[in-house]
Amino acid sequence: MKICARQTLFSSLVIASIALLACSFSVMANDLQRIPGTSVSLVPMDGLKSSAGFAGLIGDDGDAIMVDELAPEVYEQFMQAAKNPVKELAPLLAEEDIDLQQVEEMTADNGEKFLLLTGRQGPFSKWAALFKGQQTVLVTAQSLSAKDSEAAVKKMMMSVRAGGPVSLEEQIAALPFDLKLVAPFRFGPAHGGASIGMTIGPKDVDPENIQPWIIVSYEVQPVANLQTLEQVAESHLVDPRRYVNAHVDAREKSTVAGIAGIVLSGAYDGEVGGPPRPKKFAMYLAIAPSGRSVVVTAIADQDQFDTLKPAFDDVARSIEIKQGY
Repeated sequence: MKICARQTLFSSLVIASIALLACSFSVMANDLQRIPGTSVSLVPMDGLKSSAGFAGLIGDDGDAIMVDELAPEVYEQFMQAAKNPVKELAPLLAEEDIDLQQVEEMTADNGEKFLLLTGRQGPFSKWAALFKGQQTVLVTAQSLSAKDSEAAVKKMMMSVRAGGPVSLEEQIAALPFDLKLVAPFRFGPAHGGASIGMTIGPKDVDPENIQPWIIVSYEVQPVANLQTLEQVAESHLVDPRRYVNAHVDAREKSTVAGIAGIVLSGAYDGEVGGPPRPKKFAMYLAIAPSGRSVVVTAIADQDQFDTLKPAFDDVARSIEIKQGY
């Protein structure tokens, strides 16, 4: 629920085991390839295909690359944390069952420095590279075979190039869904080609979590059924490592993206380690015919939430999954 630069960064590091999506097309290795919806180009590893549904590449054997462009200030926040990776980075990644093993500085083919994190999550080896530019560029990779993939991943990361910022219109066009902007909200940043935020207020990065937010996401990992999705969602919403006195008060049937789903509603008193800031939340959940989940997270101060609830409902109902996704 926390909409801040650091959490956006670390949540982007969590790539689950990704199945090959039906709508993809092959890309040629050894050529610089633009990742749709981003300013990033790279030379992909052999055997990867451009993904439909998120900004990145996928392979038949579970290998996957995801590209995200974050606010410029995320880079400096990350660099501060990287000064003490054992104390700052490792605990955050451990919350997502990622075991951080190494942090190293590398030099890209164009001479620019970048940081590369290496770790493991279950059967997968993980890499995350962070690049400084007009925006912070985060490229994450996963593979089932670390020994065979490490050199190829590093070579690919060294090829990364970032251009100027991509317009919000282009980011929205690259999403796997359409949705309606509902007053008084405005569009915030899109992430990873599969999610977008809406907010009220001037900040696109809100580390103190002051503004109301709606985050719409079309998750990459297929889910078995709505009950499983509900259980995973609730465990996140009431996680005592992150939220103080978080609780789900209500479960109601709802229509999300034209699909029969459910909405979980509740509240918490603040975030662990932060000042008291009572919030209410609603998380709208549904499973698309593709097996991928549609998740809409809405959060606001307790005295604002009820007034904004009709807008939250309207956004959840307005989502339309694009054909082929």
